[in-house]
Amino acid sequence: MLFEQFWQCCAIVLLTINLTFATLRLTNLRCTSKNESLGKFKVCSLKAVKRDVVEINVNFQLLKRPVNQADFLLRMRRRGDIGGKALYEYNVDICEFLSRNRRKPLANLFYNFFELQRTSNLNHSCPFDHDIIVKGCRVNSKLIEVLPIDSGEYIVWTSWNIFGRPIAEVEILLKFD
Repeated sequence: MLFEQFWQCCAIVLLTINLTFATLRLTNLRCTSKNESLGKFKVCSLKAVKRDVVEINVNFQLLKRPVNQADFLLRMRRRGDIGGKALYEYNVDICEFLSRNRRKPLANLFYNFFELQRTSNLNHSCPFDHDIIVKGCRVNSKLIEVLPIDSGEYIVWTSWNIFGRPIAEVEILLKFD
């Protein structure tokens, strides 16, 4: 409970204090299926829309449905910092997160950062009885201004589980200038 209150306070501070003004580029996307009997990637790509605008497109085919137990681990770290600690590390029960109005502040920050409410079908609570689709996902540049991040390259790594078993990993390479 105390840990949860700590993260809520951190999220409020991040949203109210303007710590840095950065531009961001998505430079790479890597998707890996961990258990192809449960699901597999049909699409995993970055698409350059304009010179400075890149969109994420992912289509993950769920082979075992309906999914009523899902979670993911999110880590963000500086690229090349192999032994270093993650800047952000957060484990989220997806079903609880989506059913309770996204009450996990840090997870909600990343959910809004990638505008998943608008660009994906991850906009309802469990069960999921369809493929997971993210189409035309752009980074919300307004949220970049509140992240306390130095310029450089960063990796956002996520590990997805359903029914307590690993199903996929998604890695996004970001460059802050």
